Amino acid sequence: MKALRSTLVMSERPDSEDAPGDDDHRGPFDPRAWAEYKRRRAVAFVTRGYSVEWVPDADNWMGIYTPQRSDPDRPEVRADVKFFRDPSEYGINRGRISKLSIHARTADLLKQIMGRPFEKVEVLYNYDRGLDVDRLSRNRESRALFSAVLEELN
Repeated sequence: MKALRSTLVMSERPDSEDAPGDDDHRGPFDPRAWAEYKRRRAVAFVTRGYSVEWVPDADNWMGIYTPQRSDPDRPEVRADVKFFRDPSEYGINRGRISKLSIHARTADLLKQIMGRPFEKVEVLYNYDRGLDVDRLSRNRESRALFSAVLEELN
């Protein structure tokens, strides 16, 4: 696979790190730079021990999760995030994340084999251009994932 060449414009703002472009010198959208930026963010999450789903195109979505374990006390915790290159008044803390949903998923494999309902999903956090649900206090892993998402993408 051919490596993507990065043409990222580094921001001078310390909170922006390597986001493509900055407010003062923003050039035209470069899909290769955006794909490289998303790849770097995905690698950062993997380094933290998470699994990541992303597409290296203009799509602004990324999924970050802890894989399902057989222990029902430690369910899969997943964050689905929509983020942009520029901060927004609608973003979390006026940042780049405009939508964030964190949920815990527990599956009972025995019930699945028996053909019975086997999945339980609990919404722990939902932000859609404004806070809708905040139950992060119910799950330690969801709080850690929330912090990681804000640090890496906002």
